[in-house]
Amino acid sequence: AAGPPLVVDTPRIPDRLRRLDATDAAFSFVYQLIGAGAPTLLALDLTACSDADSRRIGALVARLPQLRLLRLAAVDPPLCDAGLSFVLAELAAPQKLRLMDLSNTAVTKDGVADASRRCGP
Repeated sequence: AAGPPLVVDTPRIPDRLRRLDATDAAFSFVYQLIGAGAPTLLALDLTACSDADSRRIGALVARLPQLRLLRLAAVDPPLCDAGLSFVLAELAAPQKLRLMDLSNTAVTKDGVADASRRCGP
């Protein structure tokens, strides 16, 4: 017999979270977990997340003031230059971002150059 559905008590999780690996997760679950903000989150891996369009990603990263690493590899739908530009504009602290994984996206070298100009060293 199947057990009870998984219930995550989220109110205290975001306050202490440093890293979140949400590889292959549904973006709605990630947003439920940290959508209200995660003030200490340094690294977020959204590799292969489903329903992770640029507007949703932008709304999330706007609430992550300490973010240093963001993995957007193979998100669905695929991220393009315009989507990346939107996400970058929404970053809470773009100067703090040190690493962004854009592998298996539709981002071009122009999009990567724009990201390099707008984010930390």
